[in-house]
Amino acid sequence: MSSNGSSAGHSPRIINWMSVAALVCFIAELALLATHKATLHHPPPISELVLSLLTLFLGAGGLIYRIRERQNIILGRWLGGICMTLGMMVFAIQSVNVHKDQETLEFKRMGDIARASINYARAHDGNFPAHLAVLVRDGRIKITDLSDPTNGLVPLQLPPTWKNLSARELDMVIRRNSDFRYAGRGLSLSADGRITPDLKKIILLFKNSQEEISAGPVAFADGKVHYFGGRAMIKVLARCNVARGEIGLPQLSFDLPDRAGVSVPAQSRP
Repeated sequence: MSSNGSSAGHSPRIINWMSVAALVCFIAELALLATHKATLHHPPPISELVLSLLTLFLGAGGLIYRIRERQNIILGRWLGGICMTLGMMVFAIQSVNVHKDQETLEFKRMGDIARASINYARAHDGNFPAHLAVLVRDGRIKITDLSDPTNGLVPLQLPPTWKNLSARELDMVIRRNSDFRYAGRGLSLSADGRITPDLKKIILLFKNSQEEISAGPVAFADGKVHYFGGRAMIKVLARCNVARGEIGLPQLSFDLPDRAGVSVPAQSRP
């Protein structure tokens, strides 16, 4: 009996083939990453997601594969756990980097619109543009500036004959399809030459999907773009409305139609 016990105690360590398969998938994922680095305009391909999921499932399977048996020190269950963790981390890091690039571009576009509005006001006796269509017609902003890259929708495109549209028609098209809402109507750098509004407090542009209790970026009439959390956004909106009231502008609300009385419907772009 002692000899049988001795032989059983020295049984060879088995290779965990599920862990090995997870390692193969992880290496394939890295190879794909090396040839296809995810960027703002080229997100991670579906094949990389598939390999990441395979690494996850095979690694998880490797952790319980023939769990009662002694496994190879290198090619055992621990290899599966490591591959599973690293595989998901690699894919997640890529996705986070792409989202950061989208947010950076979102802030840039909002800032470009805000600064274009300020430059317009300086060239027009301090009066901000009546609507974004004015900036488009003047070539102060590009059509792509009206699209928010973080929402995953197709960028806004105007019809080929948009230059033949009237100012009102173009304004309606932009309001219905832009990812941003303009709140600068009636705002001037100086009201009757006597009152200078605090542009740091007045919201000029916000996201079409913005809600008072949700976090998001806001562009101010001084050209700066800042990101606020949900609780902070309530205070920012209140501060903005106090400043608007001081110069005779109506209250601003994220969830109400704009001053021109045109509701901005939900996004219809694919």
